[in-house]
Amino acid sequence: MDSTRISDLHYRIRDLYYRIHDLHYRISDLHDRISDLHYRIRDLHDRISDLHYRIGNLHDRISDLHYRIRDLHDRIGDLHYRISDLHYRIGNLHYRISDLHYRISDLHYRIGDLHDRIGDLHYRISDLHYRIDNIQKPLDNIQGPLNNIFQARIPLLIKEGYLPLEKNSTRETNKSNEMNFRQQYDTQNINWDEVVNILQLVGMGYRTSEVHERAFNNSHSVVFIFADETLVGFGRAISDGEYQAAIYDVAVLPTYQGQGIGKMIIQNIVSKTPQCNFILYASPGKEQFYEKDGFRRMKTGMALFVNKKSMQERGFTE
Repeated sequence: MDSTRISDLHYRIRDLYYRIHDLHYRISDLHDRISDLHYRIRDLHDRISDLHYRIGNLHDRISDLHYRIRDLHDRIGDLHYRISDLHYRIGNLHYRISDLHYRISDLHYRIGDLHDRIGDLHYRISDLHYRIDNIQKPLDNIQGPLNNIFQARIPLLIKEGYLPLEKNSTRETNKSNEMNFRQQYDTQNINWDEVVNILQLVGMGYRTSEVHERAFNNSHSVVFIFADETLVGFGRAISDGEYQAAIYDVAVLPTYQGQGIGKMIIQNIVSKTPQCNFILYASPGKEQFYEKDGFRRMKTGMALFVNKKSMQERGFTE
C-alpha cells in the first residue's frame, strides 16, 4: 500500500519535474522573445527618434519655405502693384496717343483742305496769268510800231530841245524779247524736283519726284524745254505707237507763259507719232489753248479717276 503510493507519488513528482522543466523552457523561450521584443522596441525607439529628428528638420525647412513663400507673396504683391501702375500709365499713354492721333488726323484734314485751296489758288493764278498774257499780246503787237515811231522822232525831238543831247552816247536798237529755247527729248539729267515745283506753280496735280521720274521714263514721248539751263516747260505722251496716244503733264513755268512754249511742246509730241489719234484732258478754262492746235471737245469722253471727289470739285468731271 505504501509502496503503491510512493510509486504514484514518485510518478507525480517526475511528471511535475517534467512540467517544471517544460515551464522553465517556456519561460526561457518567453524571456528570449521578451529580449528580442525589447531589442525591437529599442530599435523602433531609435527609428522613432531619428524620424522625430527628421520631422524636426523637415519642420524647420517647411518654416523656412513658408517664410520664403510669404516673402515671395509680398514681392508678387509689390509686382502686381507695379504692373497695375504700369497698366494705368499705359492706358493713360494710349489715351494720349489716341488724342494725338485724332489731332494729327484733324491736322491732316486741314492740310488737305489747305492743299486743295492752294491748288485752287494756283489754278486761279494760272488763269490770271493766261488772261494777262491775252492782254499782253495785243500790247506787244503795238509796242514795236510805237518804238519805231519814237526812234524815228528822236532826232527831231533833240533838235527842238525836247530831249537832251548826251555826249558819247549810243542808242541801241530794240532787240526782240524772244529767247532761244533748248529742246530735249529724253529724261537724261532732269531735275525732277523742278518738275514737281512747276506742276505746283501752275496748279496741276503732282506727286513725288520719284513717281514723276518713273512716269516720264515709261512714256512713249517726252519733251523738256530749257531757257539757258532753266527748265521752263515739259510734257509727255503715252502711246501704242500705231494709232492711239494720250498727252499728259503739259506745264509751262508761269513767268514763261505766253511765249509759245506750250504750243512748242504739243507740236513736238504730236510730230513723234502723227498717225495717231491724240486725246487729253485740259484744266478747266484752258480748253481754248488746245483748240488753237486743232483739238476739239469730245462729246462721249469718259474718265475713271482715283480721286473722284477732288476731280469733280476742280471741274474735270460732272
